[in-house]
Amino acid sequence: MQKLQCSACGANLELPDELTVAHCMYCGAKIVLRGETALNEAVNLKRFAELAQIAIQAKNYEDAVKYSSLVLEIDTKNVDAWIIKAQATFWLSTARDDKFDSAMQYLETALRLNPADPRIMESQSQLRKTYAAWLNKRGLDALNHAREIYNIESNSYASGIMDMMVNSVNAKEESRGEYVETMNLFLTAADNDPDTIEYLQNIYTCAMEAKWNPWGPAVIEKIQILGRLNQKETVKNNITKIEKTLAEVKAKLKALEGKSGIWAKATRGDLEDDIKSLESNLRNEKAKVAIEDPTKH
Repeated sequence: MQKLQCSACGANLELPDELTVAHCMYCGAKIVLRGETALNEAVNLKRFAELAQIAIQAKNYEDAVKYSSLVLEIDTKNVDAWIIKAQATFWLSTARDDKFDSAMQYLETALRLNPADPRIMESQSQLRKTYAAWLNKRGLDALNHAREIYNIESNSYASGIMDMMVNSVNAKEESRGEYVETMNLFLTAADNDPDTIEYLQNIYTCAMEAKWNPWGPAVIEKIQILGRLNQKETVKNNITKIEKTLAEVKAKLKALEGKSGIWAKATRGDLEDDIKSLESNLRNEKAKVAIEDPTKH
């Protein structure tokens, strides 16, 4: 049953939900029920959708969440509203209230509604990268704080070797929590954006600065990945150098075409040997770089 008031006489009415049109039992006035409600919902849906779009563009994230939620109260399958709500929710995150998981859940809902919409996966990817960058920045701030605590304790007044040893122990204990927090931020950043090598480098830096802390398998794995990526980068640089040298040697050999004499013949032989050696080195280096990228699983 639906309760309403007659607009003509003000009488309080209670009518069945299935009715679309009724008449007031007191004054006989015609009352449009479902048709009017549907019209109002359509008007509100359009208005709320426009306000949500304006709010997200203006970076007014609280209003963007508010209006996209109002859209979803009317139309739970509105993909645009789910995307806006996800983006706005994420940007309302703070260090104490991380809303990333909630934002990703909204995008998962949108994806279930329309798996073919490329905007949803693009939003997921962008949010992950943005989230990783945010975590990395927080990690750098936490790392500086950890360093300050460690240095304060380590450099405390010491009158002898025993005091220095005590200071060292205190420095490690007092800064341990900060280093662990820092590492967790870097690890999560790397998990969400494995293509950014900076996050792996920061993991390595944190681990080396606090190498007295018993870091777990996750840290070791990321450092190993960094080592392989650095090795791969070195190989790529070697390939570039070899290719450049090879081109220069081939140019010298070409310049000897048509020339005769002992010197030309000897020089040509040396250059040909150099070319064979360089080409062999080039094949070896390319074989190394062909190894699967360890971050692509």
